[in-house]
Amino acid sequence: HHNCKKLKIETDLLLEENYIRRIVFDFSHTQFMDSSGIGVLLGRYKQMRASGGAVTYYGAGAQVARILTVGGMAKLIRGFEDKESAING
Repeated sequence: HHNCKKLKIETDLLLEENYIRRIVFDFSHTQFMDSSGIGVLLGRYKQMRASGGAVTYYGAGAQVARILTVGGMAKLIRGFEDKESAING
């Protein structure tokens, strides 16, 4: 929950101040995600979609991948195994 607040604030500032075409989330060190995390992802997805950009992620372990699937995010945001693929995907 606290990480999500910080992430939301930081990405809001980046999106307001820069022309960003792609957001890549790194879940390689994430072991747990709740509805707050899903909310941040959904918000970023909507922002990027509205501006013609894209959101991807990589490094999701089994538990995070399951949460993304159950939360419906796996249908909206493409997941990749590694950083390079997520950036180029």
